[in-house]
Amino acid sequence: MLLTLGVLAACAGCTADTRSSPAPRAAVTPKATAIAHSPPAVSKYFSPPSPYPGLTWQYQGHHADPDRDFDTIAGPHHCGTQSAAILMGPWPLGHGQPKSLRQYVRDPQHVVSPSSFSHGDRSLLPSDARPTGYSHKTLELWLAASDSDRYVYMVSGNDVEQWPRVRPPRLCA
Repeated sequence: MLLTLGVLAACAGCTADTRSSPAPRAAVTPKATAIAHSPPAVSKYFSPPSPYPGLTWQYQGHHADPDRDFDTIAGPHHCGTQSAAILMGPWPLGHGQPKSLRQYVRDPQHVVSPSSFSHGDRSLLPSDARPTGYSHKTLELWLAASDSDRYVYMVSGNDVEQWPRVRPPRLCA
């Protein structure tokens, strides 16, 4: 009650015009704020993995040739391995004469291979890991000379997955 009387007393000298018109305000210009967007995690590209023909890869900015390069596809549905992403192609990677066929797998549910599958940040990459030139949007394929017989690395921004090699290559477990 006292607060109401105090407000009324303070406005006793106000005219109708000043009470109904809001006081002028200074113009406020909103500041542009840059929002940094992180590249998506590697899992975004493979959860779930795409069936054949899989992702469309590029090699050094040009479409990769699926007959000479590699595919990343979901395991076959009839084998129950569709939750696994399989990278399969001629080895060595690139445009030389292939000597063999290799297969690496992203298999967090272990439907293709009991091999280890690792996920982490760039600290997972060996010191000699380098990009191969193969990419799909922000996703890059990396190899390390020290362990390319055992792993490939999928990198998107700071997110890294280590995919183990499956020997011998197979689609159905």
